[in-house]
Amino acid sequence: MLKDTFDFVNRVSKIEMVEGDFIVSFDVESLFTNIPVVETVDIIVKRAFPGRTKKFHGFDKETLKELLLICTTESHFVFNDFFYDQIDGVSMGSPLGPSFANFFIDALENKIMSKLRRLGVKTWLRFVDDTFVVLKGKELVDGVMSFLNEQHKNIRFTVETESNKSIPFLDTRVKVNKDLKLTTTLYHKKTFTGTYLNWTSLTDRKYKIGLIYCLLDRIWKICSDQEERDFEVSKLKVILAKNDYPKAIIEKETEKFLKNRTKIRTTAPQTETNKKAVKYLVLPFVNNKVIDYGKRLRNFIESNFADLELKVVFVAPLEMRNLFKFKDKVTDKFKQSLVVYRINCSNCKSFYIGKTERILGNRLKEHSRKPTAKTPNPNAPYKHSVETGHIINYEDIEIIDRADSNFKLCIKETLHIIESKPDLNTLCKNEFDLKTLIF
Repeated sequence: MLKDTFDFVNRVSKIEMVEGDFIVSFDVESLFTNIPVVETVDIIVKRAFPGRTKKFHGFDKETLKELLLICTTESHFVFNDFFYDQIDGVSMGSPLGPSFANFFIDALENKIMSKLRRLGVKTWLRFVDDTFVVLKGKELVDGVMSFLNEQHKNIRFTVETESNKSIPFLDTRVKVNKDLKLTTTLYHKKTFTGTYLNWTSLTDRKYKIGLIYCLLDRIWKICSDQEERDFEVSKLKVILAKNDYPKAIIEKETEKFLKNRTKIRTTAPQTETNKKAVKYLVLPFVNNKVIDYGKRLRNFIESNFADLELKVVFVAPLEMRNLFKFKDKVTDKFKQSLVVYRINCSNCKSFYIGKTERILGNRLKEHSRKPTAKTPNPNAPYKHSVETGHIINYEDIEIIDRADSNFKLCIKETLHIIESKPDLNTLCKNEFDLKTLIF
């Protein structure tokens, strides 16, 4: 399995081609949403517990299996105001998606690789669901393709063949030169817009300079031919200029990069005796003055603590995602969570204020439930209805506040109780909780 584009470039440069060899790329259609979850979980569990192994990072076999199934088969989403569970396949955007895909395809590869070799596969390099393949002849493509699509009912492969002795793969274009050597150059899809971090954006200057270096370094590592490197560098200069980068800055940083690439670095490695502890400080980037503040703060810390190295990192003071805290808009208030709510008595002015991280409807069921052996102490709304004979109106529930964490919920709940003074809440307890949370 390939680690990244640079790993691919390094490995493909060592492939030996002969006359008649043909390069293709196989790709799995919609792999993440077609992964057989239960089958993949079994593969993962077997890998985690080989032989007589009983524990894996503190988990036993059944616990790990159950957790993996919960995280994949109980993925909820909303469509047309209805809630659904995704019972198979891994949802797009799930952190488990790449891992599940790699485990499943790796197991499939191990199972069929010997047959693929017999069908004429000389080289098989895979990155998640994309494979770069060298075949012993063009006429073998259809046979390999048919064989791959017979292996699992969920998995369907597509194929892209070489054109003019070249083929795109990952972020590269692989070419077969006249010496039958594989070379690589940079490749952009048709959807590439050339939009990068703009020079005029509210961002620390060092990140903009760092972008130039990263893009030049990418060109240097991917392009195996010097003429291709020079061509891509000239293209990059035009793209950066369109992103409002000053010409003088582009030329200066490009020259500096190329000079560093041609000289041997003699920097001594850091030994245990001079190794410093590294601490990070994150600051909002409001304007250029915070850069100077960060430098002065770093100098102050390092001058007073010789064994400490402070690194200052800047972030945007406000991101778009801060304005959209909820991915799906749930209109039914009884299905909402992370809320502060108010319960009213239908017969008097008494009311209760509470908070819940969970689904509000489930929390209200607990309020109306009779005490049991496991929960012998009745909650305040239920106790009020029993003692007075009044009716608690659980249908006319009022959501009075929201938060994105339990910590914030506790604070908001307590502030509402202090302000409203509901007679069904124990005020002194919540005042104490607020002081505990803050101090």
